Amino acid sequence: MSQATQLRDDRVLILTNEGKHRKQMSAGLKAEGLTVRFVDSTQEVTPCLAEWLPRLFVHDWSCTDPTQCRQLQLSLARLEEFANLIRVGIVEHIDETSTAQANDYGVQSLILRSSGERQFLSRVKRALFAAKNASPATTALAEIRQAMRKNYSQDEIDQQIQRAVSRFPHHAGVQIEFGHLCVRQERFIQAHSIANELLRSDPNNVRAMNLRSRAFLKEGDYERAEETLMGADRLSPDHPDRLVLLGEAFFGKDDLEMARKFFNKAATVDPGHPEAIKGESKVALSEGDFDAARELLYEALSEDEAASFFNNCAISVAKKGQYEVAVDLYLSALTSLQTPRLKHLILYNAAVALFHLNRIEQVISILTEVKRLNPHYEKATRFLDALTANSRYSNFPPAH
Repeated sequence: MSQATQLRDDRVLILTNEGKHRKQMSAGLKAEGLTVRFVDSTQEVTPCLAEWLPRLFVHDWSCTDPTQCRQLQLSLARLEEFANLIRVGIVEHIDETSTAQANDYGVQSLILRSSGERQFLSRVKRALFAAKNASPATTALAEIRQAMRKNYSQDEIDQQIQRAVSRFPHHAGVQIEFGHLCVRQERFIQAHSIANELLRSDPNNVRAMNLRSRAFLKEGDYERAEETLMGADRLSPDHPDRLVLLGEAFFGKDDLEMARKFFNKAATVDPGHPEAIKGESKVALSEGDFDAARELLYEALSEDEAASFFNNCAISVAKKGQYEVAVDLYLSALTSLQTPRLKHLILYNAAVALFHLNRIEQVISILTEVKRLNPHYEKATRFLDALTANSRYSNFPPAH
């Protein structure tokens, strides 16, 4: 399945291992015309969802290890085919920790484990009713998240967010997405304003904390980013996206040991997490271990993604004047490529770095190869013409 599946509104899947609660849950739901199925372990959940297609999944959090609980909710949040699944958690206490974790993993409702049959049935019916009668704002937000899962271009996603926020400026979920758009566009004051307003309404809104920390990271305020992220992690431990952000905060502070710790932890919690692997690679590159960085990237990313990562790292160090390192990174990017599609761009960037090192013969040789690969690449043509005409080429193009 590659798109949201049509789920059955009359079916409820429940993960619990306590017989008393099974009888209590089953009786009331069946009386409402709902068909109920029980499973005993997290491993059974996804296959049963795929086969049986219930609209509602009720998860007794106390019957699973906390790590397994988080991993299950994370996987369900990311699966496109279950985008319309309603998730309800049964918890011992509804407190700042349980509500923060529900917010973090997209669990729509929480029910106390001590609830009586009537209360339980009421909360389940309310969750089903809300799903069947979703507000236009909720629908718009679901469409944005669907576009993200389907890897739409960032421009397309941002246009959807702009339309949503113009229609629903006070919806918390839409505000969060608009806040991240503001961070991408470096509108940091607006991003902080959105995060602050959401945290005034709910001081334990971990998604708003993530937004605030992303703005701090982009601004280079790594101390405040770390402080914000640590606070969110205490409420909802070990979300892989937040562990990556913590890695970025420590990387920004040049604390490579702590950065490695959080990137590694994110990759352990969520194997194959691309940003965690990129983080691990950045640490390896900072320590001069190019082979380790390449090995990490080759295992997890496509050739284009790996080449793009090395290319972007090279641009970053070139801007700091570290041209020898930049050349090595460009060569790593070229090694990552199996096809020539991006080769001329990376070679051109390498030529710019070599120009700074006054290795003119190599620059001319590389630019000649760039022109062979892409005769229409005008920047390379102008650069090469100036060099071969022995002109003083002081205003050379910047790297991509």
